[in-house]
Amino acid sequence: MADSKQSDREVFESIPWEELRDLGDTSQRRRIWYLVAGAVVVAVLIFSVVRTFSAPDPQIATVPGTTPPPGTTPPSGENLPPPILEGAPPTLPSPDPITAPAAMTEADLRAAGGAWEQQEAEDLTRWQAASHSEWFVLDFFTLDGSDRRAGLNRWLDSADAGVESDAFSYVEWVRTLQAEHLADGRWRTVVALRRLVSTDGAVYSRIPTQAVEVVVDLGTGTPTIVDLPRFVPLPPANAGPWWTGNPSETPPVAVVRAAGDVMNQGEAGDLGGEPTVTRTAEAWRVQWAVVDPAGIWWPVSVWIGAEGTPVPAGG
Repeated sequence: MADSKQSDREVFESIPWEELRDLGDTSQRRRIWYLVAGAVVVAVLIFSVVRTFSAPDPQIATVPGTTPPPGTTPPSGENLPPPILEGAPPTLPSPDPITAPAAMTEADLRAAGGAWEQQEAEDLTRWQAASHSEWFVLDFFTLDGSDRRAGLNRWLDSADAGVESDAFSYVEWVRTLQAEHLADGRWRTVVALRRLVSTDGAVYSRIPTQAVEVVVDLGTGTPTIVDLPRFVPLPPANAGPWWTGNPSETPPVAVVRAAGDVMNQGEAGDLGGEPTVTRTAEAWRVQWAVVDPAGIWWPVSVWIGAEGTPVPAGG
């Protein structure tokens, strides 16, 4: 066994210097490549650092209109504004801070709600006063042979409140023109009315529009007419001019055609005669006559704007 172990060993008769030399050369070449690669990396880093620190200073752009006036010294030190770099976006002034509205307290909310409810209640009461005044006037001025105690006149139960007459009176329409709150739930109203009257019940004539004052008490829980009506003058009103501008002898055909189309859309009757056309700065006014089925000619007008479409009266 000892002989076989000794025979497995490799025995050299001389030292292989050439093979050892080759192994040494390979290790040396590897170390050289490592050194070369490291030198290249160091050179790249040095070049980057040198380029960064050797770059020229950024140019400062002068803001137009900032030259100080003669005889003044420009600010220096910490008072100088920051420079504006060329190509950089301008520096905008900071916006003023937005101040949030003051929060409403519960008392303010209740006050606002109370004011709204009060206004709503007053409007409702005003409407009630106007309605009962119109109802009273309608019944009071109606004479048709029926019982005059049937309407709101039942509150006017005095002997001198009756009207003894063989004539007839029909109320054509009523409208409340004014409603004023007096005190203690009382309202003063002014009601306009127009009546048709007849002495024999066969021929009726329309009398001019009238106005009466009526006081209504709404504070008792039940609407009450305080007293008889009182005739008052009608509130003044301006009718306004019937036309403006100068008549045109040769109005545009398109304007006349557009006005005729608008009037025919109302289906009130046929157009009669020739229209009268006047020109204003903003529109055309066309006055025409509409003939109703009874043969009555009613003068009406329509205003045509610059685009050939109807506009409100007055342009």
